Amino acid sequence: DMVSLRNIDLSKAILENNTLPVSAFSGKKLEKIILPNALEIIGQNAFYESNITSIDFSNCINLHTIKTSAFAGMIGEGTLDFSKNSKLTNYEQVLFGDIVKTIIFPESLKEISGYIFHGFRGKIIFPEGLISMDASFMASRITELTFPKNLKSITGSFSYCDNLTKIVSLNSIPPQLGENVFQYFDKSKCTLYVPEGSVDAYKAADQWKDFFIIGGIEPETKLTLHYTEDGGRTILGTYE
Repeated sequence: DMVSLRNIDLSKAILENNTLPVSAFSGKKLEKIILPNALEIIGQNAFYESNITSIDFSNCINLHTIKTSAFAGMIGEGTLDFSKNSKLTNYEQVLFGDIVKTIIFPESLKEISGYIFHGFRGKIIFPEGLISMDASFMASRITELTFPKNLKSITGSFSYCDNLTKIVSLNSIPPQLGENVFQYFDKSKCTLYVPEGSVDAYKAADQWKDFFIIGGIEPETKLTLHYTEDGGRTILGTYE
């Protein structure tokens, strides 16, 4: 009886085509689930509107695809930690719609695209090596976002991101922007933080120049660490 279960360990499970079926855990309430080691594809709506505190992807080393709306509408905070999934490169549409979780992408990720953050309300941790971003944030409800220092181009849309008030760009060279990346976005209400000495470059760059720009990214007064305990659950620890 799925309703009465709180913890599920599927690490040794055998799935047809190594795929988690469509709507497999849609609407379910669980404390923790460990996904199959052999998992390669997470099916459409697999966790749609579910209430699951912890999902462990850490041993799914061959996971490469997440289908449409797989995590959309999930209830509650927490973390979706894909940092161990180095083969994960295919992200389909509206994956993280209307959820408040923290998303940690794999360090191996070099480019990300697709209409995957529509309605997203959480936090995003992009890898340092991300180079190209064609992912759409249209109508997302994020409040702040950090672009990693190696990001060179952004062609996705930030239209109607009305809650976005802080952007940190760690690259001293302004990333190249596609046409109308910030169309229908009130840049006057969003502060752009850039490295010391880079203010003039951003003020001269098309679209970037329309932000209120502050040079000198303040060092963090707190350190947030993400680590995985023996049970596979990702913990966020904040230290002075």
